[in-house]
Amino acid sequence: MQVSEDPVAVAAFESASRTLVEWWDADGGRQRDRNFGAESELSKLLQHFLMQGTPASALRVLRPVLDAIDRHPREIHAIVQGLTSIEDSMPNTEHYWYLWGLFADGVKHANWIARLNDEHQIGSEMLSAIFLAAWWNDNVRHWRMSGGSLQ
Repeated sequence: MQVSEDPVAVAAFESASRTLVEWWDADGGRQRDRNFGAESELSKLLQHFLMQGTPASALRVLRPVLDAIDRHPREIHAIVQGLTSIEDSMPNTEHYWYLWGLFADGVKHANWIARLNDEHQIGSEMLSAIFLAAWWNDNVRHWRMSGGSLQ
């Protein structure tokens, strides 16, 4: 059995996902008392687990994060970018697009989508991650994934 299918591992990462969201909720946008190092490390562990998981385990683990897209798009965009980075270096293409679809669906239903033209918009970072518009070298025009079909 792979670790990503181990019920204990899935439960642990589901708890980690809930913990991230609880930290974001507790912060209330102040960003003063946050332990960004701990958040980053937990997020990276979560991303690597998600890229190795099954669709069922990934959905279970991601549910708290997906449910928070409306409240925390700025924080969640880093997870999407991290998954994209992992896919770029260690492709699991079909699974990556499954995960991407979960986030894209969450964005599609976010309340902030209707307010993107507002002066104090939120969600622009998340859209950038979903549309794969960030973190590329200037000369990159096509994403050639070794396991994928995008050319």
